[in-house]
Amino acid sequence: MRAKGFSHFVTSDSQEVVSMLKGWNEWWSNVGNVVEDIRRLMVDLEVTEVLFQPRSGNGVAHAMAQFGLMEGTTFVWEDIALPWLESSLDKDMELG
Repeated sequence: MRAKGFSHFVTSDSQEVVSMLKGWNEWWSNVGNVVEDIRRLMVDLEVTEVLFQPRSGNGVAHAMAQFGLMEGTTFVWEDIALPWLESSLDKDMELG
């Protein structure tokens, strides 16, 4: 159950992916299977919106993904930005 006042959303830097996930078209291909799986996960996770985020504005997500790949571990950002994320966060907020 989701906390009142909070929403879950998904962002992508691909307008085509956003369109596919927002639409209710059926895709008769392997891509369709992936889209349907993602839609089911979105329902299970109570995702309320799919948003387009230009690549230039997702430096924090990129930095965290790169960190995870290098460290080979799960990383959870709970509250305060870590020093190595601050410059990416500042840049993303300027673009937002």
